[in-house]
Amino acid sequence: MKYFLILFTFIWANAQEVTPDLKLRSATVYNQGAQLKAIANIKLSKGQHSIVFDDLSPSISSESIIIKGLKDIDLNSINYERDYLITDQTSREIDDLINQLEEAQKNQSQTQSKITAYQNEFELLKNNQKLTGEQSDISIAKVNTYANFYRNKIEDINNLIFDLNIKLKKQQEEVQKIQSELHKLRGNQKQYRGKITLDLNVTKASLKNLELSYFVNDAGWYPSYDLKSQDISSDIELTYKANVFQQTGADWSDIDLSLSSAQPNRTETKPELNPYYLNFNRTYRNSRNRFSHVTYNPSIKKVSGTVYDEAGRPLPGVNVILKGTSKGTQTDFDGNYSIQVNNSKSLEFSYLGFKTENIPIYASNISFQMIEDSAMLSEVVVTGYASAKRNDMAVEDAEVEEIVVEKNYTATAVNFKIPQKVNLKSSRDAEQFELDKQSLETKYQYFAAPELSSSVFLIAEVSDWEEIDLLTGEAQIYFDDTYVGTTSILPQNIDDKLTISLGSDQQITLEREQPEKMSSKSFFGGTRIVEKAYDIKMKNNKNRSISLLVQERLPISQNDEIKVEDIKHDATFYDKEKGFLNWELTLDAQSQKTLKYSYKVKYPKGKSINIRD
Repeated sequence: MKYFLILFTFIWANAQEVTPDLKLRSATVYNQGAQLKAIANIKLSKGQHSIVFDDLSPSISSESIIIKGLKDIDLNSINYERDYLITDQTSREIDDLINQLEEAQKNQSQTQSKITAYQNEFELLKNNQKLTGEQSDISIAKVNTYANFYRNKIEDINNLIFDLNIKLKKQQEEVQKIQSELHKLRGNQKQYRGKITLDLNVTKASLKNLELSYFVNDAGWYPSYDLKSQDISSDIELTYKANVFQQTGADWSDIDLSLSSAQPNRTETKPELNPYYLNFNRTYRNSRNRFSHVTYNPSIKKVSGTVYDEAGRPLPGVNVILKGTSKGTQTDFDGNYSIQVNNSKSLEFSYLGFKTENIPIYASNISFQMIEDSAMLSEVVVTGYASAKRNDMAVEDAEVEEIVVEKNYTATAVNFKIPQKVNLKSSRDAEQFELDKQSLETKYQYFAAPELSSSVFLIAEVSDWEEIDLLTGEAQIYFDDTYVGTTSILPQNIDDKLTISLGSDQQITLEREQPEKMSSKSFFGGTRIVEKAYDIKMKNNKNRSISLLVQERLPISQNDEIKVEDIKHDATFYDKEKGFLNWELTLDAQSQKTLKYSYKVKYPKGKSINIRD
């Protein structure tokens, strides 16, 4: 037995090592990860060979590696490893940038020295321009000569310093630009790389065409959208875009690119099918994998949003942590939060009495409902109510290449094929591809929530959105050729209509006030009585009528000792469970209208409650 082991080792020790070029041909990019296919043409003689493919991604899934083209070849072993022996090599580009930086810093230093010299000369002139009493014989003409000299000299020096400061500012900007580019290139240097080694026994010498297929984790894509409307008489045009990124450490050149929303199959192991049982639904909510449909978006640098409970009430004091760090923030009284995410990939939300949620950073606005933890319900009481506030965030309108994309479907996914060859650099930056463009049937309505904002917002309602196969992503909104802001499209949370805010309209004014005679505070025995009344005054300054939905809210008691009584209103609809008052009305051109409502709150004297104005 030992004899054969020694012989086997001897054979492979004498195997010919070949390091062929591996040409990447195609990539199927999933939301997280990509399946790559590459080919290598190798002329192999009969006998033992060790084929080494190096300079590969360090995040290859080893069990996903497939080799094709093994005619007249016995594959003895496949080995994948990270090659830590490769040291950082300063590239020619980095050398050039270092030289540019040194030259720019030298110029900057010279300019600063000139400014300092002129400033010293200026101080010298100031200190020597006084005429002493001993110089009494100096004539007025000489005084004028001295004055003109100093005036002209000081003016010249000030002008020179001014011009040099402008020059210095440009030089500083140039230094910063070079430093930024140098930092980016150094970040792309290869600290370690992946390597696949094939041990082969070639039974017949010939030119071999090997095809290598493997899965990498450091690539992905995420959808984004443009929603554009010219006016309220036109439908919304939706542009469906894909943002593709790869950080494998090597650029992808002239490849076939496909995109898929499916879950990738990383192994060739046969799946096991389990029994499919039916039963009556139970009243139980499982939070596990609630956010499995969303994927990390590396372009997001800041996240804002609102956290609610299951009844739709905001949760103050929720801990929002960048997962894997100790950095975080808390939601405010209205459940709102905002956090810089740096390079973190997910947020962790935790709150006493609720299940902890881990959510991938997929959009700049992440708002959701936390689920109560039944094991802790007896320990927790949550109070407060509010409505989500509109959140706008400006982003650049990136140029997108217009292409015709082949689209096909599977039972659980949407797939896109980019028709032309693609070049994709290894970078944190994503490249955009336009996938589809459609016109959506749209209904417009104005909306106002006077308690939260004095602005009136134009709302677009899109029906039949299900036919578009939208995925979770951010949308940039444009109205009347004006950038309005962003919104998050969450198909799993949309009912029959997709609602989009198109911004406020300054031609419709709104004012919410409390008539002094109608609002008061008083006592009756051991009970405190707070009377609230509101007038909502609206005016339509447009030359046409508008359809308007106004929404206000009444407080909801969560304690038997707190009573909300004597409710009066002229609203179209009153939702007693949530306390919402809705007015659906038409406001004629150049007309105005006043809405009214009032109520009383009674509670024990000596206690305080969170009643608002």
